[in-house]
Amino acid sequence: MTTKSDMTLEEIMQELTVSGDTFPFELTFPGGKTLTLDVRELTWTDQSDAFGKSFIITLKEGQPVMEYQPTTFRIEILKKRLVKPPFPLTEAVLRQIKPEVGAQLDALVPDPFSKMVEAQALPKD
Repeated sequence: MTTKSDMTLEEIMQELTVSGDTFPFELTFPGGKTLTLDVRELTWTDQSDAFGKSFIITLKEGQPVMEYQPTTFRIEILKKRLVKPPFPLTEAVLRQIKPEVGAQLDALVPDPFSKMVEAQALPKD
């Protein structure tokens, strides 16, 4: 079944793609100081790219085993979401973040095992 849209290519692309807009996200540090960060929306492939980078292959009893690294997933997502943060966005820095601050940043990290978009069954003709 082919459907022709009454939308222009520009309208389709506007609906289809991430806008590039950012939104403010406020971190509260222990002691009460705050920092506002600019955060961008994730694209359709950002989560799967971060998920793919969060696995390592090790040998156990001579057999290759894939192991999920949740910290790597968090770091990869934050690298994609935080726009021009006022601190170096390196793994070394992110691995030193205080737990109270990290818990707030977790709000920016999706569940790695959930689907970003729920697939709907296509009707059968």
